[in-house]
Amino acid sequence: MISPALCVLLALFASPAVAAPGAVETAIRGLYSEKNEVRAAALRTLSSVKPGAETRQVLDGFSAELACAAKEPRPAKCHAPEFVRGVLLAAGALAKKDDTLPWDFLVGLASGRSSTDGSFFQDKDALGEQDFRDNDYYSPPDGDGQRAELQKLLDEVMKGAGIVPSCDWPLERVRARAKKAQVQGGYQVYSYSRDYSGAGLQEQYGVTYAQNWIYRGEERAYCGPASRVISFGKAGPLAAEIIDLSGEEPAYSISLYDLAGKKTLCSYGVNVDSTEAGELFDLGELGPDKLIAALFALDKGSCRPRKLKGCLFTPN
Repeated sequence: MISPALCVLLALFASPAVAAPGAVETAIRGLYSEKNEVRAAALRTLSSVKPGAETRQVLDGFSAELACAAKEPRPAKCHAPEFVRGVLLAAGALAKKDDTLPWDFLVGLASGRSSTDGSFFQDKDALGEQDFRDNDYYSPPDGDGQRAELQKLLDEVMKGAGIVPSCDWPLERVRARAKKAQVQGGYQVYSYSRDYSGAGLQEQYGVTYAQNWIYRGEERAYCGPASRVISFGKAGPLAAEIIDLSGEEPAYSISLYDLAGKKTLCSYGVNVDSTEAGELFDLGELGPDKLIAALFALDKGSCRPRKLKGCLFTPN
């Protein structure tokens, strides 16, 4: 839950002022002030800039300041907790009215640009050789500082701006931001995915925020990774997640969720030895409906792997 203090601050900082020439640079410097009123004024300025060029100026300024750990000599106030707190609050306020650069900036702090990076607020000294962010870590003057509190604040401002898709999203937000991927048997499947990865990364190392929702009219029937509704006679409509892990041989991770019974029916890893199976178990050739029907015996409330030569089923 977002703290009441954060709600008040975000509302205060979202005033519709326009930044005057030089105001952004002055305000960024103001976040370092020991005076509460100076920091508050700086936050009002930084939180109220227009989307586009002004927002880019603010975020570029933040990025330059947060890169202080790599500078020689290192600035005395590098990663001062009050400054970093101001950065998060201002970026969170901007992210509530602009889903481009502010979202990229905050996700970069939360996750980096690859799945190996992790949060800016990790303790670099505890990582050993796994130093994926180079010098891009929180390292305040007083050592550990307020690492946990700032991580919590980052999580709060991201949730407040709705950056991370979740089951908490109301239907109106799902409809506005997600794509209607399928309509089947009275169910509507909505799918959302946004890639925040750095350039040139292989897909498995990317940073992607994704979520799927299945609704029956106004009522949510499912929220999770399953991205398709398939009807199987007595088994009824099922939400299906199929992850294709195939290499030289077919391999899948398959999970089926009973939409009417609101429960997971089964979840298996499936490995196929084509020389033994002698049958077609290719997702590209069969499609998801026929692949699932070929691999599983489905009935109302039940799902059993078929006894198929050359197919190994392992519970997920």
